[in-house]
Amino acid sequence: MRGAEPIQELVKQGKGAVLLGAHYGSFEALRALDRELPGLSVRYMMFTKHAGKSTRVLEGINPEVSEKIIALENGPMAMIQVSDALSSGEFVAILGDRLPDATVRAKQDVSFLGDDIQVPISPYLTAMAARVPIILSFARWESRNHYAAEFTPFYDGAPVPRPERAKAAARMAQDYAKALEGWCRVDPFNWFNFFDIWRR
Repeated sequence: MRGAEPIQELVKQGKGAVLLGAHYGSFEALRALDRELPGLSVRYMMFTKHAGKSTRVLEGINPEVSEKIIALENGPMAMIQVSDALSSGEFVAILGDRLPDATVRAKQDVSFLGDDIQVPISPYLTAMAARVPIILSFARWESRNHYAAEFTPFYDGAPVPRPERAKAAARMAQDYAKALEGWCRVDPFNWFNFFDIWRR
């Protein structure tokens, strides 16, 4: 596990953060974080109808995980849960490289692997509204039953005036896409994307 020091420091201070991942490596391995770092509590944002199998696998490893999931199908209630979690010093983990469906309105075109794709900007807007950091979080498969988790500070939680947040979110979305592209070029077989995300 590399780069976990900022997370440990935030835990000591009782502050929350957004852990921003992707369909790269194993999100399930990242979900073991709160068992590896004492005092860390992580909530997981996901569309449960899209992740039923992986959630069941994870529950077999850690039965308490179902209590930590924030189901995005719940719409406004999910956003309230996220706000409450961050304000109480919990971490919130979400994948930011794919839109769950075409109805998502908070999205941004970014350049990724030679063409434009659309990614959600809700992780950035959420962090700015709550004034909490964003930490890029990837767990790359290296060998049987072994994943290398790496964490990189991405946004420090500094206040951003409301009128400037849309522009800041667009910039963060492109920076995120650039970071993910770098990971994919290093180890493309760790990228689990089975959709034509470039098609409009």
